[in-house]
Amino acid sequence: MARTIAQNTTVDREQMLEFVRPRHNLVLVTTRRDGRPQLSPVTGGVDDSGRIVVTSYPERAKTVNARRDPRVSVLVLSDDFGDAWIQVDGTAEVIDAVDDVEPFVEYFRNISGEHPDWDEYREAMRSQGKSLLRITPERWGPIATGGFPRAWPTADRTGRPPAGFTGTRICSYICRGLTLMSARSEGSPSMPALTRNQNVLATDREVALAGDVLTTLTGEEGYLAVGRSGDNATTPLPSEVGRILQHVLEALSRGQSVTIASVPSELTTTTAAGILGIARPTLMKMIADGELAAHKVGSHTRLKRDDVYAALRTRRDRERAALRDLLELEGDEP
Repeated sequence: MARTIAQNTTVDREQMLEFVRPRHNLVLVTTRRDGRPQLSPVTGGVDDSGRIVVTSYPERAKTVNARRDPRVSVLVLSDDFGDAWIQVDGTAEVIDAVDDVEPFVEYFRNISGEHPDWDEYREAMRSQGKSLLRITPERWGPIATGGFPRAWPTADRTGRPPAGFTGTRICSYICRGLTLMSARSEGSPSMPALTRNQNVLATDREVALAGDVLTTLTGEEGYLAVGRSGDNATTPLPSEVGRILQHVLEALSRGQSVTIASVPSELTTTTAAGILGIARPTLMKMIADGELAAHKVGSHTRLKRDDVYAALRTRRDRERAALRDLLELEGDEP
């Protein structure tokens, strides 16, 4: 299991804006009358002048608060909640569409591209009485990711890894004729077979090695192959296996953890509930209500793996839709 090491990358203004531009999931922090923070999940973007822009309505808490106290902060999140983020502090100005609608055009264009009918869009912004919060960045933190501190705890003061982790290294990768190898110990190029439920602790060097392999794989010519020690012949891996390993390498290169598991075609109710992230009684109610197919094996309830993963996809789609609805409602109070 690769260590997920917390990362903090200091960036200048242009690097900060480059990070923020493609990310549209934000948390806007304004100040209420009593001095407490008001947090609002919003969709935002960056305008042509490098200002963070968010649309709202005049009566919303974020708008009222920003008019009263223009000091605001924005937490910019990646699409993957566990991925990198950055906090940006700045000063906000509020623009109403009835006074100037062109900043709304710029906002839409920078997030979604061209509108099929700009005149219709301008009229909609005016008729809806929209407001735009335009935030000029004044300071910002590093681009950060969560994880363990770089000073990883050890079982003793010799630098050996904690108990429960093995010294197994990344397996050999041969890409475009380039051999990238690491061994379990010095002078031992062989790779011991991993046992079931075995954790692998990747070193910082191996995290960098995974990134090097990914760089080599970039482009149509890149591929993964396997070979035996002392034998120059290599065999390219099937594309499906290569994609799996590439996902593993991507996670390792980011210092993230990787879990590889085989899932049987039939699942117990406990396993199915774990995959769906729900309690077993909730799962049994879904089965009773006909939301999820199940069958009996003797006295035990079993579910097909494909049905469970289909339900998981449906569940995630509903959660994403609920988040979009939440962002649309913006039901906050000043």
